[in-house]
Amino acid sequence: MKNFTIFLTAVLLLSMAKVTLSQEWTPIFNFNGVNGQIATSNGDKVFTYQAYHFMNTSYEAMLSTDNGSTWAQVHDDKFATAFFNNQEDLYAVRQDKFPGTFLYFPQSIYLSTDDGSSWTTIDTVANNMGQVNASVFRMDNNGTMYTAFRDFGANTGGFKYSTDDGASWTLIPTFLSGPASYTDSYSALLTSNGDFFITTYNQGIYKSTDAGASWTNVYNSFITLAFLHEHPSTGDLYAASLGTVLKSTDNGENWVEVDPEPWMAMNIKEFEITSDGTFYFANLGGAYKSTDCIHWESIWVPDGKESRASSLLDMAISDNYVYISATDSTVYRKLRAGSTGINSLDASSSIHVYPNPAQNFVMVNINGSNSSSTQYNLKITDINGRLVYNTVLPYKGSIHKLDISMLQNGFYVISLNNGIQSLKQKLIVRK
Repeated sequence: MKNFTIFLTAVLLLSMAKVTLSQEWTPIFNFNGVNGQIATSNGDKVFTYQAYHFMNTSYEAMLSTDNGSTWAQVHDDKFATAFFNNQEDLYAVRQDKFPGTFLYFPQSIYLSTDDGSSWTTIDTVANNMGQVNASVFRMDNNGTMYTAFRDFGANTGGFKYSTDDGASWTLIPTFLSGPASYTDSYSALLTSNGDFFITTYNQGIYKSTDAGASWTNVYNSFITLAFLHEHPSTGDLYAASLGTVLKSTDNGENWVEVDPEPWMAMNIKEFEITSDGTFYFANLGGAYKSTDCIHWESIWVPDGKESRASSLLDMAISDNYVYISATDSTVYRKLRAGSTGINSLDASSSIHVYPNPAQNFVMVNINGSNSSSTQYNLKITDINGRLVYNTVLPYKGSIHKLDISMLQNGFYVISLNNGIQSLKQKLIVRK
């Protein structure tokens, strides 16, 4: 009887644990139809949209400025993908109908700098229908932005990148040696060493040290649809593809397969490395996180019960939350471990650091603080935690220009403290 009581107690505890786990994820928006991808800023903004379906007669594109607690419709167009830059401006790829069909293709890029109140069309990349490559459209964790285009008929293509939050773009061609050798990039990466990498459709990984003038195949085994990332502290490169995760410790000259536990590199939807070095992986079966890209912890599984979702559509990560777009037309949110959900010094203050990446100076703008404190201690530390800059910002509601010409290229953390709360934000120095 005693053993039976212990067994029942254990079952009850496990059931309670399962309920608690499921309640960690909060549904924050539900579409009347199939939902699409999610984009999130490092602040409090989230953008999501209703995915294209040939039976739909109307669409919703929704934006939240409070981590998904409240939403406003900001467009009724069809989108293919989106992201926020460091200034929390929203870039989104708009889809247009291919003439004479019911099919839609990624076409033009929209930009909103006022939380969706107005939109402008920028950098169309290619002038013909269907040439914008939405898969490359992203911002990496170095702060570099990418767009891409392809033209199968002319066997031309490439990608554009920006290191100044979209103020200017540079074209990097990926046309190699002829029609048979044309490589259509799926993902693009500019490393902190100044080299360019692309992953391709079934043709491996290519590297360029001369801004696209020539390309070298550095991994020629079968690889497709791979996500490229550079680790923020080690500088190691990762490529997560259908069926494998690759790692390079020598700036992409050699690649080895990592052996994740559990193995889950099929049906890949997303692969991210956050500014604190945490790995996130998502596929149709759920979402996972890891600190070494080998040992993975499951953080979301479509159980078909509480969520009614049969699989995952997309995942997005901010400084404070993980967001899931699932097949039950719902967007879910979960607080990241160690986060309080507060991204500013107090409830009414905000901070902007720009440009980021920076060269010789950086601007720090503190707005709207209601704190009684009028001084802010600002520290900059390198990736090893060493203090490299220390100053006091004398008053609130102003813009401060910091001379960082003495800092070497690399990743840093800016810490701002007013004696009550603190804020940390990454800084990239690239000269």
